[in-house]
Amino acid sequence: MIKCLVIDDEPSAIESLTRHILRCPILELVGASTDGIRGLELVNLMKPNLVFLDIELQEVNGLDLTRWIGNAARVIFCTAHAGYAVTGYELDVVDYLLKPVEYDRFSEAIVRANTILARDRQMLDRETSDFLFVKAGTRGKRIRVDLADLIFIEAKNNYVSFQTGSGKVLAHLSLKEVEHRLPAENFMRVQKSYIVAISQVASMENNELVLKKSGIRIPISGIYKEQFLERMKARVV
Repeated sequence: MIKCLVIDDEPSAIESLTRHILRCPILELVGASTDGIRGLELVNLMKPNLVFLDIELQEVNGLDLTRWIGNAARVIFCTAHAGYAVTGYELDVVDYLLKPVEYDRFSEAIVRANTILARDRQMLDRETSDFLFVKAGTRGKRIRVDLADLIFIEAKNNYVSFQTGSGKVLAHLSLKEVEHRLPAENFMRVQKSYIVAISQVASMENNELVLKKSGIRIPISGIYKEQFLERMKARVV
């Protein structure tokens, strides 16, 4: 089943899409909202595979909302305005549906979504403990990040920065998503905005971790510091 969420500030549009979703046997509606910010909260809470999203919302622009959603879900635009099609292509949305959305056109979008989501799953299945594929930039570009080369990860606004020995990779992900995909024995969250490769830590000075070679200092705080010290106990001599 493909879990779906609808975000549209017109209740009638939500009702129409709901009817289409309920009619399609491979779809499951997990939530809907007329508020963009609340819709983003539902994306994080319900973890849908697919979001049907209006563009001209009252509280927040649907284009910005798509950027914030990032890798958390695939997006289909449902809008009364045809002028955003190029931007939709640049944001790598699954499809661009013009209101009123007829069921036949809706079905075409779902076939496309099912194919893309299957491809996404295959890509995740190919990941091993040695690397990650992350969405970087636009138009469906995916970049391989080798974990052996990864030093630390930093959350920045609506994306994360992977700092590797060969440079930075920016990806539209949340730090929580990244954390779940990393081997816990090699990486650790040390602050709300940072994950570090444990092998890259040279020392801890007060509330900072000092990294090897670069000497970069990463803040470590609260419960994360306690957890780090607990994990290091077995290695202290």
